[in-house]
Amino acid sequence: NVNNAVGWTQSASTGLQTIQSTISSALTLTTEGANATMNANDLKDAAQQIYQYIQETKQAANTQYDGSYVFSGTATTTPPYAADSGPPPLPQNDTYAGNSGSISRVIGPGTTLAINANVSTVLNDNSSTGYVGLLSTLRNVYNDMTGQGGGTQADLGNQLTALQKNLGQLEQLQSQVGATQDRLTMAATRIQSLQTTTTTQLGTIEDTDMAQATLQYSTEQAGYQAALQSTASIIQDSLLKFLQ
Repeated sequence: NVNNAVGWTQSASTGLQTIQSTISSALTLTTEGANATMNANDLKDAAQQIYQYIQETKQAANTQYDGSYVFSGTATTTPPYAADSGPPPLPQNDTYAGNSGSISRVIGPGTTLAINANVSTVLNDNSSTGYVGLLSTLRNVYNDMTGQGGGTQADLGNQLTALQKNLGQLEQLQSQVGATQDRLTMAATRIQSLQTTTTTQLGTIEDTDMAQATLQYSTEQAGYQAALQSTASIIQDSLLKFLQ
């Protein structure tokens, strides 16, 4: 269970690191755009790069481990996000297809640990808190760079703030995964220690003491040889005497 959970969380951590790299790159492009250092052609090229970041983010969110989607909650056979059907202005689908269910592993007697993380808390909007998800932010950046949806280059400053909030939300999720990995490491160390102790105890009870066994064997062999010699000394009849 621990080994499986370690592989699961490592896959999740890799996916989150990819998303973090995407946010960092998007921040750089958005900053350049907001500072008016880009002309119209530069903005168009940057927008296409932002569009690729959207796809990379979705791909990272669809990370799998052993055939299961690690960010889909208990819907492990369902990819969390659908790929875009084409570049804007086509309607895009950023709806989270997973659920908030918990994936757990038993890592010790009476000890169960949840190993999955809900990436939708980073990528999707939360109307109750006013949080704008990363996917929406990236699409807003795209629109501001291309002028679609009423966006303008002057609005990119607002997207910088949104991207910073996205990064903060992602770091919280990464901290959660990191804490889970730490607990798994401790569990693996504890289990290995128990295995070593148990093997030693079983060896003390079941294994043969070679020194003692060798001494006992030598003693019994000497007694057997002595018995053979004694018998030979007693029975010394000749063949002639035997025939008589």
